Amino acid sequence: MRRRTLLEAGSLLPLMRIPAARAATSGMAAKVTMHQGRATLFIDGKPVQPVIYALTDTPGGRWTWEEIPRENIENFTKAGIALVQVDIWLEYIWKGDAPLEMDLVRRQIRGVLDVNPQAAISIRLHVNAPPWWNDANPDEITQYADGPVADIPERGLHRPLEHDLDRTPRASMASLKWRVESGARLKEFCQRLSTTPEGASVYAIHPSAGVYHEWHYWGFIEHDPDTGPCMTRYFRQWLAEKYRTDEKLRAAWNNPSASLATAAVPLTEQRRATSDGLFRDPQKERQVSDYFECQHQAVADSIIHFCRIAKESWNRPLVTGVFYGYFFILFGRPQTGGHLALQRLLNSPWVDYLSAPQAYATQFRGIGGSGQARGLAESLRLHGKLLLDEMDQEPASYRKTGKEAPALLADSVAILRRNVIQTHTQGHGFWYYDFGPGRDAKGWWDDPVLMHEIGNLRGVLAPYYDKPYVPQADVALVYDTDSFYYTAAYPDQDPVISPQLVDRMAPHAYRSGTGLDIFHLGDLERAEWDRYKAVVFANTFLLTDAQKRFIRRKVAANGRHLLWTMAPGITDGARKNDAWISEVTGMTVARRELTGPPQATLRFAGQTRALGMPKSFKPFFAVTDPAATPLGTLDGAGAVILARKNRPTHTSWFCSLPPNDDQLLSHVFRQAGAHMYLPPGTVVHAGGGVVCIHSLDGGSHELVLKNGKRVALSLPPRSTSLYDAQSGATLIAG
Repeated sequence: MRRRTLLEAGSLLPLMRIPAARAATSGMAAKVTMHQGRATLFIDGKPVQPVIYALTDTPGGRWTWEEIPRENIENFTKAGIALVQVDIWLEYIWKGDAPLEMDLVRRQIRGVLDVNPQAAISIRLHVNAPPWWNDANPDEITQYADGPVADIPERGLHRPLEHDLDRTPRASMASLKWRVESGARLKEFCQRLSTTPEGASVYAIHPSAGVYHEWHYWGFIEHDPDTGPCMTRYFRQWLAEKYRTDEKLRAAWNNPSASLATAAVPLTEQRRATSDGLFRDPQKERQVSDYFECQHQAVADSIIHFCRIAKESWNRPLVTGVFYGYFFILFGRPQTGGHLALQRLLNSPWVDYLSAPQAYATQFRGIGGSGQARGLAESLRLHGKLLLDEMDQEPASYRKTGKEAPALLADSVAILRRNVIQTHTQGHGFWYYDFGPGRDAKGWWDDPVLMHEIGNLRGVLAPYYDKPYVPQADVALVYDTDSFYYTAAYPDQDPVISPQLVDRMAPHAYRSGTGLDIFHLGDLERAEWDRYKAVVFANTFLLTDAQKRFIRRKVAANGRHLLWTMAPGITDGARKNDAWISEVTGMTVARRELTGPPQATLRFAGQTRALGMPKSFKPFFAVTDPAATPLGTLDGAGAVILARKNRPTHTSWFCSLPPNDDQLLSHVFRQAGAHMYLPPGTVVHAGGGVVCIHSLDGGSHELVLKNGKRVALSLPPRSTSLYDAQSGATLIAG
């Protein structure tokens, strides 16, 4: 019998039942806590499936009472989605010393409740300082190493974040005055709103600041923040806390004239200087590494500051979260504007969730792409934090008519399914972000086919969300953020780490045929090692002695396979030493000079594969260990770039280049004994009781479940299908 969709059933599933609008005295109480193996949103003591509709921040689509946003709220309400996110800007309600103008806030919430009185509302509250505040506090704003602050006037209807990437006046993330004064207004906001009838339906506050409200440092993609007096003061205080005395600072910076009282923020020339190609030497370039670490701490501490105020100022339990934890696709500038202080937020009790758009670029978002989260999803689960992916991918069929429309609509459905389901398999949630109303006369999702699919996905996945979450990954990809403090900070200096190893390897791993977890190096001791057959250490160039000991004792054990890339452990944060690469991998390696873009030939399991990079780089390390088995060599040079070595407790693999090849990764994982759902080439997401198959080419396949059951598949091209992980029953056919 055909499964009835949620829309056909005409009712909400129990997980989505949110109490009706109530008096302010009995407002919603919300929290995120571990429940059945995953971080779970609770509202009024009941678990709620974290599927949300989020309005845009653009004119024409941001105010809930206007007709186009209202229609889209109605659409999502009919699809069974009762969680809604709206925007409020402090600069619109904070006018000098006067009390906040709360009428706008209450009207914004009321627009949702007029459509759905049962809605639970999250407020994306932009805590940026208003323009008048920046004008009045010139020493508190961000300044730039690559040019002066440019005052770009705003005229007419505009997005307040329109010029965030420019050198526009913005309060420095290091400004304690901004934190205090905006924080005081946040406190007033929470205290006044929480006692209103509209505030009774608010379950979360999402403080926002930085570029595009995503806590990137101002102007980061093209410019070099922050050299202003405010950041200089902050940097000196940070150094004083770290080094305590001038003598220790001078030793660390290898600079006899350095002092805590006069230390300066490094300028562009210093930031561009790396003594060893891709890598900084901590004994020569510590000033730059220190500055970037300080800058990222300033951002993280600002986030914690605002989240804490929101929680402490609300009159009942409240969920707080922010945009943070972006790792993939940072435009080659993670040091300048990425989210490198991840562990600081993961360890904070004031932050319940992190959010990020799903990873950008074709290898992630295109048909056949991985559709993966932009952040390190398993790290959040290990810390009891919720990851809320932002589904902000414009449907391929949007604004399209004519002969191509049906095919593009089919692609839109396949991508929608893949993106939504992968979040579920990781044990997390998401929101549908809607840029459409601010750009055209309808929402992105305002299509009967897409809305039917949205309702059906929610309904199909809801029963699985009500069951214990059981991770399915046999393979872990381990990435690091701290290592970026010791690598080149400009795209023209880094042709391989950011664009290749970070941004291109994971999509190949998702097409290897097995299930994956992705987490942060800082979570080695939290990880569930008994599950993993294989571990890929990606950009783990910085390894402390404690991390090395843990890896030797716990990870390099039980016959597990470890794949190391490029230059693992080349620094410990205090020194840099090539010999540490051999120590970490258990395989002797040595430097080789590249004479051009490296191209290599791989030979394994009867296959011959090509592996290469579009540009040359240094340093480059090749295997020289006679006890290792060579599996790939550099064309024209013969240097071994891929090798395997059997060790008493584990198997070590080393690849000189990012191992960006489906077949290669599949071979390593298969040799490790990882469960293979499918042959390589097709995207697999497994977890939360389901297996999702996203296929570019389609065709006949055999899906092998972990319990041994085999399911014959006939997949259409450019499709996404969903199966029960135990029975193999088809839940959604491609």
